[in-house]
Amino acid sequence: MLESEFTPSWFQILALVLFISALIHTFSCSWIHKIALARPQGSFPRLIFTLLSEIELVFAFWALLLLSMIQISRGFQDTLHFIRALSFTEPFFVFVIMVIAATKPVLDFAKFVTHFLTKMIPFKSSAKMYFIILGVMPLLGSLITEPACMTVCALLLSDHFLSKNVSTRFKYLSLGILFVNVSIGGTLTHYAAPPVLMVAHTWDWDTEFMFSHFGYKAMIACFLNAQLGSLVLKNELKSLTVNTSLKLHSPLIMILVHLMILTLTVFTLHEPVTFGLIFLCFLGWINFTKKFQTPLKLKKSILVAVFLAGVMIVGKPQDWWLTPIIAKLSPLLLNLSVTGLTAITDNAALTYLGTLIPTLSPDHQIALMSGAVTGGGLTLIANAPNPAGAQISHSHFKDGIISPALLFVAALSPTLIAWICLWGLPTIR
Repeated sequence: MLESEFTPSWFQILALVLFISALIHTFSCSWIHKIALARPQGSFPRLIFTLLSEIELVFAFWALLLLSMIQISRGFQDTLHFIRALSFTEPFFVFVIMVIAATKPVLDFAKFVTHFLTKMIPFKSSAKMYFIILGVMPLLGSLITEPACMTVCALLLSDHFLSKNVSTRFKYLSLGILFVNVSIGGTLTHYAAPPVLMVAHTWDWDTEFMFSHFGYKAMIACFLNAQLGSLVLKNELKSLTVNTSLKLHSPLIMILVHLMILTLTVFTLHEPVTFGLIFLCFLGWINFTKKFQTPLKLKKSILVAVFLAGVMIVGKPQDWWLTPIIAKLSPLLLNLSVTGLTAITDNAALTYLGTLIPTLSPDHQIALMSGAVTGGGLTLIANAPNPAGAQISHSHFKDGIISPALLFVAALSPTLIAWICLWGLPTIR
């Protein structure tokens, strides 16, 4: 046995030490990157420090160290048993959906929808588009899944705003709002958000339940957060000019095929073999139509998938101390605690741990879910799609590094608004 239900074993203590080390490493990436830049160009030390400064590789590094410890102390069979006990369907799915969602036809369609909605709102174009990207588009996470939604929204935000001459405050507040809104925007349905996927079957939650208990509240919070950003950044938004052309740059048949592939992938998200075969067909289609395509964003998708796999490996053994915290609190305290805990561990892992507690009441279940999605924008590791948004956006930040501390501060206000809406608004009966 590698884990103990009541008394922490040496392995659980080791896993906790490595988990804390990974968190410290995450917040030290900017400092490590500066060390890398101080080393000679092309030198081996510079390469090593550059790799260690990649946030997406942090948990993969510590996960490999944990697996190595198991291998040395327990042998190959126990290491294999530990790995087999984990399901890597989610990282694989995130990789596939990110690659598909970031293709030129899908992005052309997303831009068309964004520009169309922008023209319908009677305000200055830049402020309208900012509101659409951060307030409306995150709700698509309930339809096409949060990872795909994050990919589309982050690309649109980068293209129209982050790539422009805007302040550091503009960049961090926008990214904080995006992360929070994508986290809560996937709660309108029961199949699209990773933390919801973990509990929907076990707790018998359907789309009607999700919308009445979380969805409509999330919509209000998304709109308020986007409006907050528009008001705080109104002076900078006034100086920006955005393109609102409704011209489609990809043939309509290309867009329809890509949307069909995206839809089929979403519907088979629980079947890795099936959506894997769909992905192989997709790659063949890309090769056949390459004159209408841009290069696939494989590197970004791989880094995000590796990050999630690392979080799962290092995070799974933490249930021995997380589960008692979840089980012994009142609904309000549970909600607040989970909102805070989400900042240091993946929210899907927290909701999964909730399904392992048979005595959890319906009120506690709702409190757990509300807290998990509310805190999903506080850090890069709080919600599965966040690394995707960071990987797409990081080049627009100083030294190509997104500061975890500045992101946390920027996400506090939208997180508070999300908490007030999801916890304070009544359930639709």
